[in-house]
This record gives sequence, structure tokens and C-alpha cells, in this order.
Amino acid sequence: IRRLKDVRIMTSPVWFVASALLALLGSAGGQLNMFEGLLRMYRGQGLPFRENKFVGNLPILSEYDFIVVGAGAAGCVVTNRLTEVPEWKVLLLEAGVDDSFFTDVPIFNTYLWWTEHNWLYQTERQKGACLGLEGKTCPWPAGKGMGGGTIINALIYTRGNAGDYDKWAALGNPGWGYTDVLPYFLKSEKVAIPWLQKSPYHGHSGNLNVDYPSYSTPLRDAFMEAGREVGYDFIDYHDPATPIGFSPIQATMYKGRRNGASRTFLHPIKDRKNFHVATQAHVSKVLIDPRSKRAYGVEFIKNGRKRVVLARKEVILSAGAFNSPQLMMLSGIGPRDHLTQMGIPVMADLPVGNNLQEHISMAGLTFLVNKGVGLIVSRLLGNATAFTYDYLNNGKGPFTMLGCEALGYIRTKYANSSSYPDIEYIFVPGSLALDSGSSLRKTMEITDEVYNAVWKDVGGKDAWTVWPMLLYPKSKGFVRLASTNPMKPPKIIA
Repeated sequence: IRRLKDVRIMTSPVWFVASALLALLGSAGGQLNMFEGLLRMYRGQGLPFRENKFVGNLPILSEYDFIVVGAGAAGCVVTNRLTEVPEWKVLLLEAGVDDSFFTDVPIFNTYLWWTEHNWLYQTERQKGACLGLEGKTCPWPAGKGMGGGTIINALIYTRGNAGDYDKWAALGNPGWGYTDVLPYFLKSEKVAIPWLQKSPYHGHSGNLNVDYPSYSTPLRDAFMEAGREVGYDFIDYHDPATPIGFSPIQATMYKGRRNGASRTFLHPIKDRKNFHVATQAHVSKVLIDPRSKRAYGVEFIKNGRKRVVLARKEVILSAGAFNSPQLMMLSGIGPRDHLTQMGIPVMADLPVGNNLQEHISMAGLTFLVNKGVGLIVSRLLGNATAFTYDYLNNGKGPFTMLGCEALGYIRTKYANSSSYPDIEYIFVPGSLALDSGSSLRKTMEITDEVYNAVWKDVGGKDAWTVWPMLLYPKSKGFVRLASTNPMKPPKIIA
């Protein structure tokens, strides 16, 4: 289909949406733009599901009190809070586009890696890493758009162990201990899980909706029971008294839809007069006074044109683990040797970009099951109309799945602490070959050789998988500039 006008209109909007929606599962991310265009055609045809687009892009002023760079998880929250003061004018600059209906559908989180909502970053090639992936480099998803990583992640709401925050405080960061940050988690959250309604570790009136997905497979219950049989309790993993155990995933969702940071923290304030936002605005440099070392504005590129906007009070960088250090180094803040090598005047010699960390995992612990209860694409395709109707009308059904269903936190003999876990199990009611190798493994750039050796025989079959995740890996990397061109990706050594 090349043009929307070439599409033959079908009589049932639900059938039509189902067909377009599930075409993606069997093919590629190139279907996304077609899907969204076709869905818009039917949005006025009586479907009860309505999209509440974020309205912004007012004319940009020459000066604001605060400029926030990046509309991800942090940028959306800080913008919400700053604009509570009506006298402060706040500009939010985001390099990506708005979130959409498609980013709201939980089950498609991994497929969004193929779209404009991902920066498509790759690690640098190394001798001992990413050897089973195409080009021997790892794709590193990073959210791009209103909501940042919260529009392409798996919706898993887990704050981390209380001991992690206490470590931050002990290292010389007062105010970052667990008891210091807990009130802010409570302020943010609105938990809908019935048995947690009286928990002192969950909020009940915040913006961020947290719930169990409305749909689960019997395999989730089997995973939970397996944990119990080997001595692990059913827990609330946000209760610091129970850091070890198994739990269904607590998800950032509401009535079956993703609660990304933009929808959660920006949509409710879109009519504030002191709030402006510009999408597709790529910040290229922070303007810094060389004498006072104070940031007084930014340069950004929009529609191919470089513009300057000034800040009376502060410039706040919330552009993520890769783009924030890249932008700082482009602005002269970073390791002196590297900046000098790149021909950038040094404003401050600081170890910007160092200590890059990420959890390490492998998706190969996969086993076949003898009942048709798992997550496989052929089953979704076979029930497309019913599943789509259930999702659009009720916010229920398989499309509300996250792709993973439960977590297990365990402590091994190799743990550095006797009080909190070092391994996280992520339970998936299927395999990496749930689509018979057509799309998902290509998203992760797994080579044919590795796929055929590990997953080919389970392709399209009912299975279950555990991803063992190292919570405290010893390996650390860093981010550096690959170019002084701000439109080029940074160099990621992981």
C-alpha cells in the first residue's frame, strides 16, 4: 500500500484496526506509519478509544526562566513541577516527536525500537562483547520523543533497592538516602493494586498510575509457584523489608494503556500559560559564560535552522545517559584530554561520560511447554478481531501484556551484600522466537548463526523464558564524542 487513498475501506473498523495492528508482528517497523495513518481514518467512525494528543508548539520566546532539555522521565517531571510557579516561564525542548496511539499499546514495546522513537544507538565494536550480534556491536535502545525511554520501555515499575539509595548518600550525596527519596516516590505514584492500598511504600494520589496488567497467562502463575516451591515468597518488591522473592510486574499503565512520562506529567498541564514546548528541536550546545561559568541559554536546531534561546535562571539537562554527556562535552564540559583532541575549548575539566553502567542479561533460558497458553504471534493473529476489540473498548486482553509478566529477586553466594539481591529474573511467557524469527530477533540484531543454534527449534511454539539479569555488573563503560557535529551519535564504549 503506497497511499492511503489506495486503501479499500472495510466495513468493520475493529477488523481493520486488528489487521493493521497485527501486520506489524509478522513483518517490520515500516508498517508503523501506515498503521497510524489508517487508524486515524477510523478514529472518527465510532471507535470508543480516543487519543488525547499533547498540544504544544507555541511560538518560542527569546528568553525563559528555565530551559529543560529532553522530555524523558526526568524532563517531564521537572517541567511539571517548575510550571507550578506561575511567574516562571519554562521551555521544554525535545529532539523527537510526540507520543502516539501506537506507543500506548504495551505489547509492542520492543517493536518500537525500529521507529523514530528510538535514537538507534550502537556500542563500539570490542573484542569480548556483543559477539553474537550483527556487526559485533550491541544496539542500545534510548527513547526519543515526548516521554523519552518511557514510551519504548517494558513499563516495569521498580525503583531499585533501598540499599542503593543509602549507598549514594554514604558516598557524599546528602538527601539521596532511601528515607529521603521515598516521599517523592509516594508523591508521584497512584497505585491501583488492591492489596497495596494500605502500604506505606506506595502512593495513592499521584500522577503515575501503577497496576498489574489486566491480562496474564497461566505461565505467570506457574512461575510464581515455582518460586514458592524453592523457598521464595510472594512479595511487594518496593517494601524494603522484603527485597528477596517473586512478584507479578507492577506496571506504569492505566486501563490497559502505557503511562509514559509525557502522558502522565505533561498532558495534565498542557494549558498552563507559562509552559512552552518545542518538539523536533535538537539542542546542539549549552551557552556558558567563560568567566562566571554560568549557563545562560542554549543553541538548538529546528527545521534545519539554528536558533538561540536564553535562560534567566537555569538550563536543566535531562537528555539521557548518552545525550546529556554528549551535549556537555560539545559545550566544553568534560575530560580535558578528550575535549582538546576534539578541538573544543575547555570550560570545565570534569569526568563527564564516565562510569557508564547497564544490567547484563541473556535471553537463552528457554523451555517448551506442553499447553497452548504462551505468547506466540500465530495465536494473536488467529484471534486478531476479538483481541483488538477487547483492547480498544475495554483496555483488556493480550495487547495489554508487557511481553514479560513477573520478576524474581534472588541473592546468590556471589552477592556483595547479605541483605539485598544480586540477580533479577525477568519471566517471559514465550521465547525470542515467538514470531518464528521474523522480527523480534532482528530488532535485537541477533545473528543467523546464534538464532539457529539457540532458538530456531522453538520458533512459533509455546515456551517460557527467564532472563537472568545481573543487578551489579562489574564492567563499566564510558561515552565520548565521535564528532563535533551535534547531529552525529556519540561514541558508546560499554
